[in-house]
Amino acid sequence: MTNNKHLRKADNLNHILNPATYNWANGNGTLYNNFFPNVKSGLQWLTEKYEEQSGIRMEFKNGKGPVDVDKDVNFLLFHATYELLTSIYERGAAKNVLVSIEPKGKNIKVSIEDDGEGFDVSDTRSLTAYSEERSLLRLNEELKCLGGRLSVESKEYEGTRVTITVPPYAAENCGTSMIM
Repeated sequence: MTNNKHLRKADNLNHILNPATYNWANGNGTLYNNFFPNVKSGLQWLTEKYEEQSGIRMEFKNGKGPVDVDKDVNFLLFHATYELLTSIYERGAAKNVLVSIEPKGKNIKVSIEDDGEGFDVSDTRSLTAYSEERSLLRLNEELKCLGGRLSVESKEYEGTRVTITVPPYAAENCGTSMIM
């Protein structure tokens, strides 16, 4: 059950982060992409800001190798990570979060892992509730448009890992109008 104290803190956190990153300038990521032209720097900044404001220990792990993505994928990865970190914070159970990015074959892999409550992924109702709470169904559709995928791993009382795998360049029929 979500704690109201955490919801109020999350709202305050959003007000702090919003002016620089979440006020997307017509919803197409222009402001964000000008501010963070490199996806690694954007995710690292976001992780650091969440740690400062939330009190949750956050770690950013920058995998080996270059991660070069186009502006649509850059925007999607930042926005998805923002949404997932906000959700982790609102739940109030995690003490530690790891955000990592690395090249994986021809794709880019971003993982957000927490040590919160976790849940049994074989329980369809729990997985559906988890997905709806975090807008994962919508995110999964956006990733499919880009040729990517989303996976959720979790064990009750052992935390959750959400992994986003996406090609570095958006499909032609999938511009920012589809993304977020």
